[in-house]
Amino acid sequence: MMFVLGILISFMLYKNTCRPHCPSTLNQIKIFGRTLHLHHWLTSLLALAYFRNPFIRGLLVGGVIHGIGMYDDWYKIIK
Repeated sequence: MMFVLGILISFMLYKNTCRPHCPSTLNQIKIFGRTLHLHHWLTSLLALAYFRNPFIRGLLVGGVIHGIGMYDDWYKIIK
């Protein structure tokens, strides 16, 4: 139940904070003329390995599902 609640809350939070074109550049690293974009779905996926709490894992899984499902460029990590 906590896992599902985490997913639902994650979707509500991302719906209100993420736009079609994310204005945040904190997750973008410029290297040799290219940009490494650490999408929120990717950072959430990596963080899953470090958390065991069902609610936190639900938040992270919600972030992964949201990022992959809502953005056309979810797979573009290097630009």
